[in-house]
Amino acid sequence: HCCCCCWCSASCLTMLGLLVRAAMRMDVVEDAYLIAGGAALTMCCLFCTVYRCRKCRLRDCGCLKRCLRSTGIDKFDDFEMMIVVHEALFTGAKARSKTAVRVTAGRQQVVTAESQKAVFHESVSIFVEQGTDTVNVELMD
Repeated sequence: HCCCCCWCSASCLTMLGLLVRAAMRMDVVEDAYLIAGGAALTMCCLFCTVYRCRKCRLRDCGCLKRCLRSTGIDKFDDFEMMIVVHEALFTGAKARSKTAVRVTAGRQQVVTAESQKAVFHESVSIFVEQGTDTVNVELMD
């Protein structure tokens, strides 16, 4: 994700530089128009890069991910976790409403099927990304 966005913005800026140098050699464009056009094109390239990278995270880049792992900042690599949800026990006024169990790990989330009796007998698998601090298990009504 992120490395592709950085490469795309670098290639846009390289193309912009080539166009500006070609225009200056041909003396086709006045300096003021050249500066205004270059600034507009640069802003457009930067906007597109930011738009494409809006969901990028630091750990989406493989080399940074390895660096964080090797320096000990992240204690574990990515892994897949299998959870067997058997039964949910709780007290309260809504003891007979439909319930489900939601497991959240960073950006990943899985939910069991709803159950009237809070008995699930269901296995859920969730991908835990490197750098995830907590895995939340929630009972939902």
